[in-house]
Amino acid sequence: MTFEWPLALVGLIVLPVLIALYVWRERRRTDYAARFTTPGLLPNIVDASPHWRRHLPLAVLLIALAAMVVGVARPHAMMSVKREEATAILVIDTSLSMSADDVKPTRLEAARREARAFLDQLPSKYRLAIVGFAGRAYVALPPTDDRDLAVSALRNLHTAEGTSLGDAVALATRIAGRQRASDGTNPPAAIIVISDGAQFTGRTSPAAAALRARQAHIPVYSVLVGTPNGVITVPLSGGLKAAMRVPTSPDRGCPVGALVPEGAVKGTLALAVLLGAVALGPGTSPALATNECRGLQICVKVAGPWVVVPARLSAPRSQVDYQLSCPRGFVAGGLDAELSDRAIDLAFFGLLGSPVGPGTTTTRSVVFRGVYTGSPPRTPTFRPHLGCIPVAGGGTGPVPYRKLQALPPGQPTIRRVRTVRLHAGSTRATAACAAGERLLSGWHAIGFYTAAPPSAAVVQSVRATRSSSGNRVEVRVNAGAAVNGVRAIVQVGAVCGGGS
Repeated sequence: MTFEWPLALVGLIVLPVLIALYVWRERRRTDYAARFTTPGLLPNIVDASPHWRRHLPLAVLLIALAAMVVGVARPHAMMSVKREEATAILVIDTSLSMSADDVKPTRLEAARREARAFLDQLPSKYRLAIVGFAGRAYVALPPTDDRDLAVSALRNLHTAEGTSLGDAVALATRIAGRQRASDGTNPPAAIIVISDGAQFTGRTSPAAAALRARQAHIPVYSVLVGTPNGVITVPLSGGLKAAMRVPTSPDRGCPVGALVPEGAVKGTLALAVLLGAVALGPGTSPALATNECRGLQICVKVAGPWVVVPARLSAPRSQVDYQLSCPRGFVAGGLDAELSDRAIDLAFFGLLGSPVGPGTTTTRSVVFRGVYTGSPPRTPTFRPHLGCIPVAGGGTGPVPYRKLQALPPGQPTIRRVRTVRLHAGSTRATAACAAGERLLSGWHAIGFYTAAPPSAAVVQSVRATRSSSGNRVEVRVNAGAAVNGVRAIVQVGAVCGGGS
């Protein structure tokens, strides 16, 4: 046991001092009583002596004082508690052959579906990482217990040329080796490989990767996806296309099955048998309608609600702002949106910087601004999308023409944003500037989390008024009964001065 404030224990010195004073007082009281009484007459005057009971109040007081002093010193003890921890690493083939449709709808979609089924069965206390590989191996998702991020990472896997199977298993082995449990030891780990065949590119052979995993005591499970009848379409020069057979067979080069090490399988991750089918069954997957993650190998998609755009016809046209944010540790790497009306002019705010790229001209949050440019009165809406990446770009370089008295662009404004769920009736939402800041302007937006653009009846059932007072922006919303069947929100924002 240790103490956060050990000097407080000096107060325990008071206890023996109090005991000494009490003993001295008791002796003095006895001597004082003997001067004015006859000892032989005391039995006739006092029925019984309290003996030890008269010392009880002092004992209780001393115990309370001791407990108080020890409590002020704040004692604490470090105890090691055994915790079940493990890491599962999904290694998924994204080579061009995974686009074959011999397993409906495609081999890759079937692999995604079964990976999600495995994810649903994986205990929440276990972490999951995802490694994709085609011409090179890459980390699609670092180890995390956030299942929503895992689903997004699976959805963002796309096919490319090459099959670097050995590199992917070697990368997964390194990821597993870097994990640490709460007691500092390496937690159990397992690698699940989903592929349709052999290696054609890469620096590490599957046999060498399997040996490294065995030496690290990490079991590797393999799942063969597809049938011998797989066919893909390959574009040729001149606009021609060719059909190429990509049969799944363990005889193609180095089979995936060679990765399975000998020895016992760790029971903590035996759920991998859920993926043990030779050919994964049929299924469907929704089409990707937006392109915020196009060209990004590691990307997490974030979708906002359908934001209502004011449709006033008078000039100047009214506008609406909505702020959408990436998860913590990510920055915006791509943007897109869905519109219910082509007459919506949509833009976003970016920062000044060079080069133009994630982490330099974008941050974790992006403000979308919509203006309706059409003529007939409607209920236009848009849904913003962000593609979030876990890296920051940008660079620096000399600026020979910058003068000493000039200042580089900064962020003099700060946006304070609050989002509130709407229900039928009246709702009030406020956003305020912090101490030392001053309110410059405010905005609000009404949004609906629906699969399709909300109907005019739902949009028109919500009325909002905004007001400003001091450093605070307030929005009062009156919503009709139509919002009870949908998830409706109001976002209120305050643009504050006082940044750097």
